[in-house]
Amino acid sequence: MKAIRKILFPTDFSECAKNAFLTSLIFAEKTGADINVLHVVPPEYEALDMPVMAMQATKDRVENARTVVASFIKFGLSRSAIKVPQFKITSEVEIGGISDTIIGIAERDECDLIVLGTNSEHGRLERFLGSVASSVVASANCHVMVIPEDAEPRGFKFVGYASDLHKTDPFQIWEAARIIEPFNPIINCVHVNTGEEERPLNIAELDSFFDNKAPGLQINFKEMKGEEVWETLNLFAEQLELDLLIMSSPHRNLIERMFHRSITRKMTIYSKVPLLIVRE
Repeated sequence: MKAIRKILFPTDFSECAKNAFLTSLIFAEKTGADINVLHVVPPEYEALDMPVMAMQATKDRVENARTVVASFIKFGLSRSAIKVPQFKITSEVEIGGISDTIIGIAERDECDLIVLGTNSEHGRLERFLGSVASSVVASANCHVMVIPEDAEPRGFKFVGYASDLHKTDPFQIWEAARIIEPFNPIINCVHVNTGEEERPLNIAELDSFFDNKAPGLQINFKEMKGEEVWETLNLFAEQLELDLLIMSSPHRNLIERMFHRSITRKMTIYSKVPLLIVRE
């Protein structure tokens, strides 16, 4: 898995976006990755007999947004501890559907990571209508990091990894560790046992694998019982005061993908700590 070199940061200029941008700056400073700040302007739709007015209204919003993006970046840097960034920060404003445009820009620029802020106040509505964050997590080909609005911007020293004890988990954990290696993290792997099915691996086997293969990696393993995986993961994150929770999204069969996607989507909306979705 290659290192993170390009970060796409979509913003709507909200308070949660400002907070998430600080986390992006911390990540970029530690890894040397460049950041592209993106704002998407949905097109104006007016009556069919006024297309010129609609077009002009959209153009005006784009021009205003360019000014606001520049101020957004300047404000973010002023709140951070970064005096002279050793990485590039660029910006652009695009017209289109928000989720589709974010995914399209990430693919066009071959971004390694998309960072998004989320607002928990919208949680109940998002159960039914979905959200930009959950749509991007479901469809993006690159890694996605979701930052809750109340998450304190800081480095990732204490990290959790949610394991489903799939046979590819040792590889996925190892690769996830490489992404956050610059933070020299302590990684706590957890499997939530719902008592519903057997798994190809167990916690003891995972522990033994890393003892033999990666003795220098600071990693611990734990199993927790719980009926709802996402609720138990939040409890785990709270107990260990995690800075980041990681979930992988490898290739699975249809039933496994549907089950894993539902858990990932709930964590995207309800996670109390930054959530990193790692792609293969």
